[in-house]
Amino acid sequence: ILEKYISNARVEHNVQSRIGGIVMNVKTGEVLAMSSKPDYDLNNPFVITDEMTLEKLASQYAEGSEQYQTAYRTQQLEYRKNKIVTELYDPGSTFKIFTAAMALEEDLVPLTESFHCSSQINMGAITYHCANNRAHGSEDFKEAMANSCNVVFVTVADRIGVDRFYRYFTLFGFREKTGVGLPGEVSGIFFGEDTMTKWNLYSASFGQTFQITPMQLISGVSAIANGGTYMKPYILDRIVDQDGNIIQQTEPQAISQIVSQSTCET
Repeated sequence: ILEKYISNARVEHNVQSRIGGIVMNVKTGEVLAMSSKPDYDLNNPFVITDEMTLEKLASQYAEGSEQYQTAYRTQQLEYRKNKIVTELYDPGSTFKIFTAAMALEEDLVPLTESFHCSSQINMGAITYHCANNRAHGSEDFKEAMANSCNVVFVTVADRIGVDRFYRYFTLFGFREKTGVGLPGEVSGIFFGEDTMTKWNLYSASFGQTFQITPMQLISGVSAIANGGTYMKPYILDRIVDQDGNIIQQTEPQAISQIVSQSTCET
């Protein structure tokens, strides 16, 4: 099911790089499905079978030429990587889930507080804009969430402050590998605790100027869906012998309670 829908999304949105998706049990951290497209045929790993890739290569280079072969090998190597754990990206507005959780947990913003968005907010050295310079006008915090309003989230981040933001960022697991049990996993790229500025804070509040992996993101989101408890993600459920006896069983592991149940419900 996952492969079907990410393949459809790749075509629908004209994805130029690879696309990936994960399905996770938020109560246990178990990865139920994970896939990246394009990928490769395990039975024929050195041959690209993706038609879109082959068409693109054929349109750029003469088939059989040195340039074609070089580009072919480059794509081959890329498709053999697990995008979910080996590639970093800016999470963008999906990260507003976490900024909101921080603010609610610290009781820094009532849901009914009134804000005004004129499409931008000046914070001294830098002016921050909403997407497409859209002005949302008057809105409370719930509406700011629905509108994905950068102006409000910069305002709220200013209340959270660098120290608290950095602490929660760490608790949600974004500064280290998840330990999901897959080779090649990388950790995120974030500011140093002693060098992070308030302008770094403002841009980070809506998911920009730092990078994480998709596995880190879903593990953090799952913690909020799980009432604030961060579960260590895992791939391997169990190992059995030829007679069906369980040799090894993975038990769900709760790492920490990051925010309260009530914050998550809100």
